Amino acid sequence: MLLKSYPGLDYSELRIKHDNVCAVVNVTYHTGSAPCAGGSFGLPEFCDECHKNGIDVYLAGLRKTDDIYETSKQIYEHGAEPIYSVSVPAAVSKLRAAYNSSLKNIDTLISNDIYYESLPQEEK
Repeated sequence: MLLKSYPGLDYSELRIKHDNVCAVVNVTYHTGSAPCAGGSFGLPEFCDECHKNGIDVYLAGLRKTDDIYETSKQIYEHGAEPIYSVSVPAAVSKLRAAYNSSLKNIDTLISNDIYYESLPQEEK
């Protein structure tokens, strides 16, 4: 399943069951964060709910950097797995291939470049 974060998104409105979804790809803001407002049902709580139901959560639209927002750290602490430097369509395709294969370690397929899908990193 593919979701896109936007200001005001209430993740509590989403009801996802394991019988039809294995993984969720959430497209984050350009900063790598998503709705996390305290007291409301943001992405961290959504990650917790998904994991309780056996559903993995991935973040797409990110580039690897050491300078991340506190909300991004909060999302990672709740088990969301970032997919760095890959376009959103490529991330979804890689996950679909991984979940429909016999691979035991899905991270292997996600982290390896298969056919030039990794985006170049900015040089500092």
